[in-house]
Amino acid sequence: MGAFQELDQVAFLKPHVKFAARPPTLHQVPYTIEKALRTAFYGKPGAAYVDLPADYIQGTVQKDQIIKLPPIRTPPRTLAGDAEIIKAVSLLLSAKRPLLVIGKGAQYARAEESVHKFLRTLPIPFLPTPMGKGLLPDTHPLCISAARSAALAGADVVLVVGARLNWILHYGHQPKWSSNVKFIRIEIEPEAVDDNVKAEVGLVGDVQAVMRQLVKELEHQGYQHSQHLGGRQPDSLDSDIELSDTNHTAWYQSLLAKCHANSQDMIQKSVIFPQIPSLKPHNPPKPLKYHQAFALIKQHIPEDHIFIGEGANTLDIARSMFDVFQPRSRLDPGTQATMGVGMGLAIAAGVLTQQEVELGQRTSRRKVVAVVGDSAFGFSAMEVETAVRNKLGMLIVVMNNGGVYKGLSAEEYAKLPMKSLPPTALLPEVKYEQLATLCGGHGVLARTPDELVQGVISGLKNQDQGIVTIVNVLMEPGGQKK
Repeated sequence: MGAFQELDQVAFLKPHVKFAARPPTLHQVPYTIEKALRTAFYGKPGAAYVDLPADYIQGTVQKDQIIKLPPIRTPPRTLAGDAEIIKAVSLLLSAKRPLLVIGKGAQYARAEESVHKFLRTLPIPFLPTPMGKGLLPDTHPLCISAARSAALAGADVVLVVGARLNWILHYGHQPKWSSNVKFIRIEIEPEAVDDNVKAEVGLVGDVQAVMRQLVKELEHQGYQHSQHLGGRQPDSLDSDIELSDTNHTAWYQSLLAKCHANSQDMIQKSVIFPQIPSLKPHNPPKPLKYHQAFALIKQHIPEDHIFIGEGANTLDIARSMFDVFQPRSRLDPGTQATMGVGMGLAIAAGVLTQQEVELGQRTSRRKVVAVVGDSAFGFSAMEVETAVRNKLGMLIVVMNNGGVYKGLSAEEYAKLPMKSLPPTALLPEVKYEQLATLCGGHGVLARTPDELVQGVISGLKNQDQGIVTIVNVLMEPGGQKK
């Protein structure tokens, strides 16, 4: 009839979600909701959409027509075949340079305990994908994130746990990977096992359950928990890990050496050199760079924080700079999302931290820290009002370099009229912190290291009262190496 906002929303959403439906009648709504929940949580998790038209929302139904359904059962955990498990273990034990890659599928499966037990039984280096970070702490003695390129290029057998061989992992192709590398892939979807590269062994099943199968087979072959790390200081959870195989130890030590070299390079980039005095009055401070700013921020964030990263350079550099210590505590745009999701993710995290306290799961709120680029922040910046209104205390650090990837220098802005700026450039020194102030939160403008540190400290403290803080870091506008 042409009613207001009349649209076939089910058809519109169907290509993008796991399940989309409209209940045939009002009294059949429970059937559709139950199916949507079951589809969303069973197998590979995914979004479900249920369309409730206005006449349903405003309608009535007879009490005796209401269908009462029991809650959905706990999602089943499927197992891989026994023959494939034996083959996978055999391949792992024959490897000279094994590698474990942990993806976000392991986070969905809540597989931290089974992955941890696997590494205690067969200690091999591991590398988390961006959203696999935190399943085991980044400070875990076997985590070799700082030697990512060397690990990919050198590995001969790779156990991929709940991760896709997509652009994040260079599709499993050369030159990032060796030409003769063999992949063992744990996948919840059978059709995804051979995506981009045919797997040497495909283990179709739930990550948590399949990792337990691998541990059981290793124990059956005589492998037990061991006790040495070959030179790296273990953390408190893994004081009894051992790398007894000399070949694995040599591989591990080579990656540790690369980790150390890359870490030293990162430290050098993070150094803030003292300002050279100038004879000119009102000499402005030298703008901070990404590594310098991130090194200052991370010193003050507690280990149980939830981290949101978004942007271009901001996101890429933050992935390597900020450690994650707990499972499911790091969110970024993921495979399909675009810039603009950061504030939505931060709000979701803020709601979670509220609920954890209300349900008695924690005695105090975890800190929510969003480090976002200025352009990315701009796509959803008004969601700050939602966060303030709902008292979702969070710290938002805007890395303000005046553009996408990089802004223009003051000299370049002086030469170009505004209508001639490149599409990646934004107005210089936009006062993003004032958005928090006008919504009822707290805003901090940071040009110097001291101002940044004070802004971060006050922002973290404010969260206990549900206050939202924006720290606007005016940084060097030019391009910087990642």
